[in-house]
Amino acid sequence: MRQERLRAAIECMRRLQPFDPRLTGLLATGVEPPAEDFVHIVTVAEHVDALGGHFETIGIPTRMVERKAEAPRAAPIRIPGYAFLAGAIEFRVWVLSEAQSRQRLRFLSDPCAYPRLTLKALQKLLDSIDRI
Repeated sequence: MRQERLRAAIECMRRLQPFDPRLTGLLATGVEPPAEDFVHIVTVAEHVDALGGHFETIGIPTRMVERKAEAPRAAPIRIPGYAFLAGAIEFRVWVLSEAQSRQRLRFLSDPCAYPRLTLKALQKLLDSIDRI
């Protein structure tokens, strides 16, 4: 299941290239998350509607979602995003501003600030798991 999610994340990130996508969450650590967990990807856009328009253009139906996050020594903020299904895998794609993307944001429901893997780093992770 982990490799299937990682491959799906790679495909999603390829489609989101204009938005500098990064895999995050437990899956980004290489650990198998619970089956009910989402694949989390963070993107960078000036406005959430830019990503929404991109999803429409590439034909992926989505719904808006929101999640609270915090940066060190700052009050919690709301991060907008989109949810969609790719087969049996549910994705959550979060939209950060350029400034937020440089911060070490932690989503409040997560125990820590997870790594943010680029497409290249994600491919390396999958390759290393496939070799095991």
